[in-house]
Amino acid sequence: MKTKPSTARRRDAILDVLKAIEQQRYIECRCTARECRYRSEAHKLVWHHDPYPPQLEPSPLLARIGALPELVNKILSHLDSGDLYKCVRVNKTWAREAKRFIWHSADLKHLLSTSIPDERVPKYAALIRHVNWQAFTSKHLEPDFWGYGPGFSTTRPIPSLPRITSLDCESSSLCDRTVEQLSSVFVPTLTQLVVQDDAASRWDEGVLLRSELWGVSWFDVMAQNCPLLTSITLGSGLHIDTATFDHFVTNAKHLKSVSLASDNEHLLIEALGPVLKSVKIAIGSDWEDYAIILAQLSKMHALQNLELTVWDVPLTGSAMLKFKLLTRLESFKVYTKGSYALTRCSATAGQLAEMIEAMPILNEFRMMVPCEFIESRSELLENEWEVGTYFDDRSCRQQYLDYLHELTEEDRANAVAVFYTT
Repeated sequence: MKTKPSTARRRDAILDVLKAIEQQRYIECRCTARECRYRSEAHKLVWHHDPYPPQLEPSPLLARIGALPELVNKILSHLDSGDLYKCVRVNKTWAREAKRFIWHSADLKHLLSTSIPDERVPKYAALIRHVNWQAFTSKHLEPDFWGYGPGFSTTRPIPSLPRITSLDCESSSLCDRTVEQLSSVFVPTLTQLVVQDDAASRWDEGVLLRSELWGVSWFDVMAQNCPLLTSITLGSGLHIDTATFDHFVTNAKHLKSVSLASDNEHLLIEALGPVLKSVKIAIGSDWEDYAIILAQLSKMHALQNLELTVWDVPLTGSAMLKFKLLTRLESFKVYTKGSYALTRCSATAGQLAEMIEAMPILNEFRMMVPCEFIESRSELLENEWEVGTYFDDRSCRQQYLDYLHELTEEDRANAVAVFYTT
């Protein structure tokens, strides 16, 4: 049986890639070459090419352009995984760039599979940039009586991932880990870390228990191995004490963004004030000293983005005016997951206007909690569904401020008129 020459295989691989690009642009041609009205040479090459073209000699310039990694990388960035596998067959340059995209956010089960030769594992591991760390990743669990199990009983141990930049740890994924396992993902190149709720706990007969090996703390390993961390998200139920977190923040010179779920309010420490650009925090209903948290937030003068989620706590006008000191804010959002009857904002329209005017570059503002001055207007307009107040673009900022100023006047008729005209 006669096989195709290597040049023909390369030609077919390139045509497959070009067809994939055209299909993503929704201009696939189903006409014959004679019926087609498109005059583009690229279109004819993709959809109406001669299956047996004459021998062509590409120019040195064309060969050089087609081998530029920057150009190939730009083309491959628009393709999905299926088309990327086709690109591996084109040539060495395309194969090298395609493998980077294939392994960038690959599932670790592919890397742990014994179908990959041992000598290739370190090479592929070095290409991974984002990791989704699951509860049974790299844990050798035997199948149950029926032959099923939550993990892989035939996979190899997790190798070192020396160049990952983003890590997402799911629930129970950090429990019962050795230092070697933790060090394989908590590497010096890591810049973004998400630790979901109860990541260091496991279920035991229906009870959620904190479970760490004796003398092994995932947070200590992370703090020691990740000096370049810029963003950290901590879910609830992680049991991190203030002293440990303060030591981490002191050494995290590049930290710019912190997201704290409920049960982590105590981690909003003063050491975060001078460095943070973005804060996302949830204040639980059982947190009695929420005013301390609001006061602490108002001292973070470098903040550019602030998102606050509250449960069943009131927001007074005096508390909102404390945020006037955050003159660098570009985005300010307040949400609630509690009861609308208990979570309320008693600030007046004038107080909100005063706060916004003190933030000259604020481009987005959302107060998605029941506001008393909004409820008064809703009653006047017989509009019961409106809960919060907001503006989403800088172009609406002045118009929104004018509206708030109108609401502060005694004549409600003027406020209603402005509302309808805007």
